[in-house]
Amino acid sequence: RMKSSWAGAMGHTQFLPSDFRNYAVDFDGDGRRDIWGTIPDALASTANFLKKNGWEKGKTWGYEVKLPKGFDCTLEGVANARSIADWTELGIVRTRGRKFRQDRLAENAYLVAPAGTLGPAFLVLNNFAVFRSYNKADLYALYVGHVADRINGGGPFAAGWSRVESFTRDEMKRLQTAMANAGLDVGKIDGLIGTITRAAVGNWQKKLGRAETCYPTRSLLKLAPKTLLTE
Repeated sequence: RMKSSWAGAMGHTQFLPSDFRNYAVDFDGDGRRDIWGTIPDALASTANFLKKNGWEKGKTWGYEVKLPKGFDCTLEGVANARSIADWTELGIVRTRGRKFRQDRLAENAYLVAPAGTLGPAFLVLNNFAVFRSYNKADLYALYVGHVADRINGGGPFAAGWSRVESFTRDEMKRLQTAMANAGLDVGKIDGLIGTITRAAVGNWQKKLGRAETCYPTRSLLKLAPKTLLTE
């Protein structure tokens, strides 16, 4: 049987048909790759997906970190990836007094801060990218990694989430268009508050002489005329 949602996601872990073809396994040995009715098959198939897409066994997906005062929040995103050692030179440290392992300092990492300076920040590694090969959303990858850490005995995030303002996708498209017209790189104008858009917000805040939070605000949206529509 091949049952899916309207978008094609199937089984306990929401495989796409191509994922089923390429990665599904018969873990319980009953002769069927049943990701709908057999949890061992579903979980083993997902594990096979991660393995085949570059999962590094024994390594973490990333670290929650503390940014130093005055840190340039526009350094977020994969385009600004550098070694963990280089990040420490910029003043980034792990939370709760933990240290980076010496044998991991040469690994490449990039910064993810879903709420800009208004929430937790993370240095993410190759295994985070593997999570994103399963689902492109940073928050999805972040919370899958966090749930795994909690199951393994880890605690909650050290930093809290400040209350942030909410926006419709049309409002964000207006804001992205206004920033693009101001010469800022916003990536695709899609109405989503991704890493490139957050960096653009930080750069616009810097241009305007405002506090740099790298997260959109209603006061910034007011600078984007309501007539500023996108195709």
